[in-house]
Amino acid sequence: MGMTMVQKILAKAAGLPSVKVGDVVEPKVDLAMSHENGALVINQFKEIYQGTGLEAKVWDPSKIAIIFDHRVPAETPKTATNQKKIREFIAAQGIAKFHDIRGDEGGICHQILPESGYDLPGQVIVGTDSHTTSHGALGAFSFG
Repeated sequence: MGMTMVQKILAKAAGLPSVKVGDVVEPKVDLAMSHENGALVINQFKEIYQGTGLEAKVWDPSKIAIIFDHRVPAETPKTATNQKKIREFIAAQGIAKFHDIRGDEGGICHQILPESGYDLPGQVIVGTDSHTTSHGALGAFSFG
């Protein structure tokens, strides 16, 4: 029997001729998406690099999209502080796929990705949101 669509996507992303149920693979991620609830992840990201002598840089800024859509406008000073921290991280890391809450930049993350051409059929997409799987409707393997 041939491979399913998901198996084909994962095999290609892992550089393998094929995969089957039960295989453990390490696919290359085409797009990583987060929203403003990811401030804690930034803290963990920085902690991982502490004491290593390595620069705390994301693996590929062009493959990261961050969209503010869950807590806008900021309802508490803590949320506003977290959003500021994320904006600073985005600038420091050179992440261009950022959709803030201002003007026509904003929207729901799962609408912004396809509307902006960020997610495409055949991609591996990870996200910090349980609805990331909705991008499977566009032919991607996505989870979050």
